[in-house]
Amino acid sequence: MLGTDAAIDLGTSRTRIYLPQQGVVIDEPSVVAVDNMTEEIIAIGQEAYEMVGRTSQRLTVTYPLVNGVISNFILVEQMVGYFLKKVSSSMVFMPRVVACIPGEVTEVEKRAVVNSISTAGVRKICLIEEPIAAAMGAGIDFYPSWFLGGGYRRRNHRHGGGVFGRRFHNAFCKAGGNPFR
Repeated sequence: MLGTDAAIDLGTSRTRIYLPQQGVVIDEPSVVAVDNMTEEIIAIGQEAYEMVGRTSQRLTVTYPLVNGVISNFILVEQMVGYFLKKVSSSMVFMPRVVACIPGEVTEVEKRAVVNSISTAGVRKICLIEEPIAAAMGAGIDFYPSWFLGGGYRRRNHRHGGGVFGRRFHNAFCKAGGNPFR
């Protein structure tokens, strides 16, 4: 599995990891059980989910993502690392990762996703908005195009005869030494 590609969907309720040659290899609850006294992680995923409502006061079972965004960065880091280790125990497994994010997240929330996944030892991370990933997964003809303006850039997508677009500010895209903003 050296240098393979992977897709990660960090969902509020479930985390899924997809590998091109194998399909969905991880589909587990986005839940972490933590020991309150030592702050040690006791369980992650399905094992932690089975503890919901059955723990003592010493343990807390928590969802580290709320409304599609990271609410506990450290727990998400640990959860992603755990799931990637489940996919491959090899120390040389350094995939390129595509990660789904909600359509209307802030730059800070995007950076949190990138940072939490990068600490698991991936080579490269690319973010894709969930509606776009869903359209691609459904096989909808999807042709992105870019319009670069003076103070913004717009990404338009055509599918089925319709066009929808989104405006982006503060993009970090260099061409010929001049940054587009």
